[in-house]
Amino acid sequence: MRKVIAGSVYDTNLAPKIGEYDNGFFTVALHKTRARKYFFWRDKYDVFSEQILPASLEEAKVWAAEHLSAEAFDEVFGEPKDGKQLKGFRLSNDAVKALEGMQAERGGSLSAIVESLIMDCE
Repeated sequence: MRKVIAGSVYDTNLAPKIGEYDNGFFTVALHKTRARKYFFWRDKYDVFSEQILPASLEEAKVWAAEHLSAEAFDEVFGEPKDGKQLKGFRLSNDAVKALEGMQAERGGSLSAIVESLIMDCE
């Protein structure tokens, strides 16, 4: 499948597939273009609905951390140099609001706030 989005070409035949996830209802594959842009190819089984969705580096890493082995992740994105690991979490809407409120109050990144909350519990 080939699609031009905002002037960038995303083509599943040209961009190597980094990984794929299939849950029996749909398939999602992560690709990387020669221009180092990431995108998801998605296909639902119940209807013909192939899609190409551009992804940021952060979105690609979060997806890859959840669906690839550690070795495959390191091969694509390299080992973290700062001693930190990328993890993806799903939070309730209330938890997200509380976290964003803390960020507005304290400043800093959401990751730094979560880390400080965890470390304060020890």
